Amino acid sequence: MRKNLLQILFFLTCLSMQVNAQMICTPTDFNDVTIMNPTGGTNTTNGLRTEISGAGNLQVMANNQYQMYSPNPLQGGSPNNTPGVNGIALVIGQDTYSTGSILNQIGVPSSHILVPTGSTCNTMGNTTEHSITFSITKNSLIYGLIVTYSYTYPNSFITVKYDVTIPPGNSESVKLSQAWDTYLAGGDYGPGFVSGTGSNLTMGIQKTVSGEVVYEAFKYKSGKAWNGYYSAVFNEINFNLQFNQYIFSNTIDTNPTTDNGIGISINYGSSAGTFSTTNDIIFKCNAPTSAPTFSSTSYTMTCGSPVNLKSQYTGTPEASLPAGVTLVFYDPSGNQVADPTAVSTPGTYNVFYSDANNAGCTSPSTTLTVTSGGCCSTAPSLSSNTITNTCPTETVNLNSLYSGSLPAGVTLEWYTNNTHTGTPVANPTAVATAGTYYTFVHDTSASCFSPASVAVTFTKTTCCLAGTAAPVIN
Repeated sequence: MRKNLLQILFFLTCLSMQVNAQMICTPTDFNDVTIMNPTGGTNTTNGLRTEISGAGNLQVMANNQYQMYSPNPLQGGSPNNTPGVNGIALVIGQDTYSTGSILNQIGVPSSHILVPTGSTCNTMGNTTEHSITFSITKNSLIYGLIVTYSYTYPNSFITVKYDVTIPPGNSESVKLSQAWDTYLAGGDYGPGFVSGTGSNLTMGIQKTVSGEVVYEAFKYKSGKAWNGYYSAVFNEINFNLQFNQYIFSNTIDTNPTTDNGIGISINYGSSAGTFSTTNDIIFKCNAPTSAPTFSSTSYTMTCGSPVNLKSQYTGTPEASLPAGVTLVFYDPSGNQVADPTAVSTPGTYNVFYSDANNAGCTSPSTTLTVTSGGCCSTAPSLSSNTITNTCPTETVNLNSLYSGSLPAGVTLEWYTNNTHTGTPVANPTAVATAGTYYTFVHDTSASCFSPASVAVTFTKTTCCLAGTAAPVIN
């Protein structure tokens, strides 16, 4: 009985894994539509249903609604079918090669249809993957493109990777764009947005419907960074690309009545080699739709002392944010700040909410400014106003009472008076004379002293110099 029960449990586990990682795929028939998670996309818990044409054009269903216009299933019959304005375009010099309707210029000699030459389908646990291969010959040179979509059940995002091969002998720029007309949660309108810093950008469209945030966005993940993005009127996607040398012009239309389309562009240059870019395409985000709020966005480091970037945060308490959502800070170089409560480098910082459960999607960002303050306005803070030596040592280290850090050109000086007159203590790390001492921060570049610290009393303990061991008599 127990053995039979274990067999049943094993069968149900395997069946569950198979259902969660389903994919309908005929890799040798480019007229077919590949479907990842074909039974999904119907509610908030069973992930996305992703439909991919033979040439890599997309249609996605989330929560029982198609997310790209027109809101109908992707039709087979041709690898280049699309649900509407949709597709990938590879541009070599001034020649365009399109999988769908992006830069598909009928009647223009330099406009070409991009036809797949191979594809593969793989299932690994709860992850399905579909790769499509293209080959383009121009001026006797062979260029390559591989587009790979992957999806892990029950995520609310898919991942796309572009691998572009530029042959030796090429002298023309090679560029790639992907774009489509959005149909966000059953609606054709919404405001565009972009958030993030440096190359770590999230760009798309988001709005609130019946109290729920709906979302559709590209998020850069790795590889060659974007050179352009677009979230604005869908019917100007092709015009924007053509007018700007086939790179989107970083256009964001925040008008909520915009009939929106989104897209990204990458310029891979002209050098020979294989280059890649990986993006997440996200259809759900629990990060707030507004930027984090602060009582002040300016911080001053007093004489090099670290500042806490969270100290002036006035938004929703972090413990009350949705599961997986946190405040994320980036430094002036575009790197994530490891400890935002102890920042010691001046510059411009960006902060936003990030949802780790949905590909790290982000809210709009807030800019914070950290400046270096002078060292002469505040007296040094000490850990104690008394100090004594510990035998057998007959000296004390006055500097041990100060735990701060000082920038270059700034020193800590000790005096036996509170007006820093006369000569400073020659070696404050080995003071032998009992008495009262004061310390000052001396900024040599600004030629100034800080106010005096509290008075420090050194009480000296007389040490017995005879030692602690009895003499040895032979």
